[in-house]
Amino acid sequence: MGNCDLCNTTIGSSAKRHPSDEVRTAVRNGLRPDTSDPVGALASLLGQDTNAGWVQMVMADATDWALCPSCSARLEGYLGPPLRTREFQGQSVDEAKAAAEGACIPPDKVKNLEVTHGVWVENATGEGPDADAAVKAARGGVPSAAFYVSSAEFPSTGENGELVVEAQSESSAREQWKAHAPAGATLDGCECQLAPKSGFLGIGSKLGAWKIRWSTPFKAKLYYKLPAVVTLTYWE
Repeated sequence: MGNCDLCNTTIGSSAKRHPSDEVRTAVRNGLRPDTSDPVGALASLLGQDTNAGWVQMVMADATDWALCPSCSARLEGYLGPPLRTREFQGQSVDEAKAAAEGACIPPDKVKNLEVTHGVWVENATGEGPDADAAVKAARGGVPSAAFYVSSAEFPSTGENGELVVEAQSESSAREQWKAHAPAGATLDGCECQLAPKSGFLGIGSKLGAWKIRWSTPFKAKLYYKLPAVVTLTYWE
């Protein structure tokens, strides 16, 4: 003697054993405990899922289930062809749904069709030595699934400049420039215009002069739309 693992009624020799993988398949296909009790019925009416913990337990269970004849029949009603899912995209939710409905899957095989997400907007940025290079870099970050790409904006159009730095060596001149360089600037050239003099024992030493050329990149930003996605769940 024992109890049914699904409804907890007393069972005896009439009990039937079901492997755990068979039970998990039935649960994936919608099998749930009976909600005819008042509390369960009210929760179901209110759209509340009181079985989330139960489903989690079933999916982790690896033992056979002993069921009464009634529950065994219920379980077997949920066994059948395996469930499959397919995603469909569109430039709107309605268009994605239309693509799913046009997939030639018989209506009686469809379990459900749900919206995974609607259309949403993202942005991509890029940098380069000029506007064209920055736009090209930004476009390289746009996913192939995007169906709309805006024209580019330029948060920064790039700058360049020159200055003369006095220092005892080229490395020192580079370090001095780096300490005061504009954000994101690149040192494009460091040319000695006046050689330094070390003098004798430090007497008569003179700093040299280096001409620094620098630039900051163009920065491009554009927006793109990604399609809506719906997921179709169906029996094979």
